[in-house]
Amino acid sequence: MNDRVHRNVHRLRIWHQQIDRDAGRRARALGPAWRCKRGCSACCRDGLRIFSVEALRICADFGEQLASWKPHPPGKCAMLDDAGACRIYSARPYVCRTQGLPLSWIDSGPSGTVEWRDICPINEPGLNLEALPAEVLWQIGPAEGKLAVIERCWDPLMERLGLRALFDPRLRKRLLSGAEMKEGDGEREASQ
Repeated sequence: MNDRVHRNVHRLRIWHQQIDRDAGRRARALGPAWRCKRGCSACCRDGLRIFSVEALRICADFGEQLASWKPHPPGKCAMLDDAGACRIYSARPYVCRTQGLPLSWIDSGPSGTVEWRDICPINEPGLNLEALPAEVLWQIGPAEGKLAVIERCWDPLMERLGLRALFDPRLRKRLLSGAEMKEGDGEREASQ
């Protein structure tokens, strides 16, 4: 791994650790209402597009495995195994690290500012979403802004890639070489 690749993967790993700590604290606060677990892949759909720096980390951590694995059949996430578990769990993208948590975001419009809340239907039974305290909610916005800064350091074009595209050895080689992304790289999907 060259220095540019190593530096950006390291930066993302540290940030992912922070996200895991924050998301884990919120999940524990939900207690038995938190139902997400290994093999629960209801939210793991095809077509997820991630920043190229997250694709870089997946290739850095799982490049050899990606060369021998077959993608999960279309319809579900390409990174799932036959039992519905994530094969890249330790390097999974940001969105997968916070999936299932109760979400909160602020929307401003002509009628004023409104807080919206949502949660994965699997984790919703028995919860009063509106009564949940703010410290349990994942605030949409701040983390995404930090991820965008990390991405911009790696790829000024802020190109997004489909997870299925990471099964393409040419794309993995390019990412791991540290070559800059070209416009349109995000449109590539593996032909497998």
